[in-house]
Amino acid sequence: MMMWPMARIFPLFGLIGLTIMGFFLWIFLFRFLGKPHHDHHEMAPGSDPLELARERFARGEISQDEFDAIADRLIRTEKPLK
Repeated sequence: MMMWPMARIFPLFGLIGLTIMGFFLWIFLFRFLGKPHHDHHEMAPGSDPLELARERFARGEISQDEFDAIADRLIRTEKPLK
């Protein structure tokens, strides 16, 4: 039986190759297009910066040293309410 000569040169055109390519395409679409990416945190008007720092520390986004530095800076620069 004669085989198509291009099948030996381009094995990705076979059923197995198409399945593998489809799997990687599905992974790519799910990973990069399936969910929104939030690279920065926008502060809502009226939210307390110290409370936001506490939440980030609780989620593990910042370390104890980073939290202490943020809290010290916020407390030092805080203006008393009149």
